[in-house]
Amino acid sequence: MKTFLKNIFLFFAFSLLLFICILFCYVLKTGVTIHEIPPPYLSNSYSFNDKVLFSHNKKADILAIGSSMSLNNLDSHTIIEELNTNSYLNIGAWGLCMKDCFQLLKIYTAIHQPKTCIISSNLTDFEQKMINIKYEGLKDFLLSDTNQIYKYHLKYFNARYYSKYFGYSKIVKQQKDIYEFLGYDEYGAVLFDSLHFNKSIYRWLNPGFEKLHENQYVYLDSISIFCKSNNIQLLFFQSPFRAGLYKESVPRLNIAKINEHIQRVKKIITDNGHEFVNSNNNTWEDNLFVDGIHFNSIGAKLYTEYCFKQLKLINNKTTSKTTFN
Repeated sequence: MKTFLKNIFLFFAFSLLLFICILFCYVLKTGVTIHEIPPPYLSNSYSFNDKVLFSHNKKADILAIGSSMSLNNLDSHTIIEELNTNSYLNIGAWGLCMKDCFQLLKIYTAIHQPKTCIISSNLTDFEQKMINIKYEGLKDFLLSDTNQIYKYHLKYFNARYYSKYFGYSKIVKQQKDIYEFLGYDEYGAVLFDSLHFNKSIYRWLNPGFEKLHENQYVYLDSISIFCKSNNIQLLFFQSPFRAGLYKESVPRLNIAKINEHIQRVKKIITDNGHEFVNSNNNTWEDNLFVDGIHFNSIGAKLYTEYCFKQLKLINNKTTSKTTFN
């Protein structure tokens, strides 16, 4: 038995030494440093892991949550100006659906309860996603000391993940003209270059969704109820499609399906006393986008400004009705 355990120990020691040697050679060859080590493996989504690392020990009264529709389409400076606060954090990440948003909101609220939650969304957020998140360790990680982060690298170590993404940070933090760009502003948003972006023809013609799933509406309802129960103001912004997509997409956009979705989401949000803005009521020119649904930096600013302008109009109408009655 002792011999067996000794052999097992030697095997793992040799494997670890071999891995370190390979890593060292890779660093020498590519120039990648310790700072390009991937964030802890808290999910199978690099974007989510990186955003969680960015959000580590951050607390804010205004919270933006969601997929890239929140990450890329919300202009941080417009939000802090409109809400008159610097206490803002965007925890959006690629591919999050309503189920993920609900789970993440609950965890964040257990750490610090926001006053306002903003969700910018499109139909793509109501599809079934393949992101697997280790929720059981997420709260502890967000609250952990900075010098304890290494523990989560060890606890959730995944050799395939580290070998795939080692050095990836160097690319996504510096290349501003790619869809994978993750150069956050101080609040966690990523705005795409409006002049020199490397657009994909496929993404330019893609509406971003195929099949909507019923359970995502159930989770949106859970978000709406949770915010109401916890006195959190929920602002839901329906993000638009670029104008040309209505003519160019293959197959053509199903306008009836889009409108049905919008009305259903609006009812879920407003039934719980929250506020809903449908930006599809406006025309959004193609030069404001990097693909069918993601704005560039100029588009994100105009979209965010539009949503807050519509909120003011909604509130003014509500006040007028109350006064008249």
